Amino acid sequence: MRKLIVCLIAVLSLCLLRAQNLEGEGRTVCYKGIVELGIGATYNFNSAQTLSTLNLQPLWTVTTSHGVNYKGLFGGIGIGYNFSQRDKESMYLVFGDVRYVFVKCKLKPSVGAKAGIIYDPYWIEKVQKCGAVTASIEVYEGLRVGLEGSIFSRPARYFTANGMFVISY
Repeated sequence: MRKLIVCLIAVLSLCLLRAQNLEGEGRTVCYKGIVELGIGATYNFNSAQTLSTLNLQPLWTVTTSHGVNYKGLFGGIGIGYNFSQRDKESMYLVFGDVRYVFVKCKLKPSVGAKAGIIYDPYWIEKVQKCGAVTASIEVYEGLRVGLEGSIFSRPARYFTANGMFVISY
């Protein structure tokens, strides 16, 4: 029972406490950090191959971006980790992140884009280019849910497309 109460307090404090809310103090430029957790599917495309369900596999991702927020426009850099469950493949990301939050709307929808590189120790060409687009809405103070579509290149006319459900804070 004690562990349940401690876990409940930890979850509530994550949702209710804010370390820095400078926008309410009249400051328009402030630091912002974003953490995202995503689960989705990845599909590997090859120009020499026909479409197959064998290429579809689960994908888990964790990313964090840090930068500057100015009146709803966020720009920063981030790092991340992708894990492909079927192939047991780990990929490490470094990217630039740009987002815009429509602050005057009630649900505060946002759109964003990421671009960068992925380091994959299991491929011949270990460093590949990647890009992503995101869309989300705010469900509770700072807590957002949304969708992300991404793509990254592979060697020899081969690339991977990803789609995932994302929770960010």
